[in-house]
Amino acid sequence: MKLKTKVIVGVRIAWLTTITLIILDEILDMPALFFNAPATPVNFNELLLEIACILIVALFIERYLTMLFGRIKYLEGFHKICAYCKSVQVDETWVPVEHFLDARSDMTVSHGFCNTCLKKNEPELYERLKKKGLVD
Repeated sequence: MKLKTKVIVGVRIAWLTTITLIILDEILDMPALFFNAPATPVNFNELLLEIACILIVALFIERYLTMLFGRIKYLEGFHKICAYCKSVQVDETWVPVEHFLDARSDMTVSHGFCNTCLKKNEPELYERLKKKGLVD
């Protein structure tokens, strides 16, 4: 389970626990039950208002958490890549881009040539492929 999912599930459990305690407090009158406070009648309007307020706050917090996780994902997307060999820096180590992509995604990496590199490094192959209409 991803961290974002774990956090959202944990927050939702916390909100549901809070709402459950508010409902129990209103129905069981916990101050009277545990602290010998004067008993109060059940007030469903107050209960609904408290639950509505909690749900509004919960929605704002979940929206903010979603925004924060989006920002974290965006920032984690930045990696140093060597201008020469194209290795990627992971922590203090440089790894080949193929290993980096393999470790961090479901992607399968294959090798090939872009048209510019093919023309520069393999001009004869480029011309043969061009004649066959396989490159631009």
